Amino acid sequence: MREAGFNVRLLSAGPFVTMIDRFAVAPVLIPIALEFRAPVGAVAIAATAYYFAYGLAQPFWGFASDRAGRIKVIRISLSATAAACALSALAPNLQLLIAARIVAGASVCAILPTALVYVGDLVPFNRR
Repeated sequence: MREAGFNVRLLSAGPFVTMIDRFAVAPVLIPIALEFRAPVGAVAIAATAYYFAYGLAQPFWGFASDRAGRIKVIRISLSATAAACALSALAPNLQLLIAARIVAGASVCAILPTALVYVGDLVPFNRR
């Protein structure tokens, strides 16, 4: 059971990262708009598209974690999220930023629910 404790603590880093990613764009909408010389409303599409993709992709990841395994899905999701966030940071224009945020939203949404289900699978009910 000691290994389960380590895995659970390590697993908590994934949801922490998702929370940061989920709320990272909103505070910097105005600087992004200034950088791209675009209206704030157009830049806000990046946040909206992220949340839309986040909601739509969750069922896909649920089925994937049932079939491929929880840890494998979390690893794939974290890798895709890291790549999408790096692309977001390096985006030379607004269109690429929006596309990268869509990929980020669609990939990051797997981490928290899959981690919770993994903990449920790993830790007996009476110990949770």
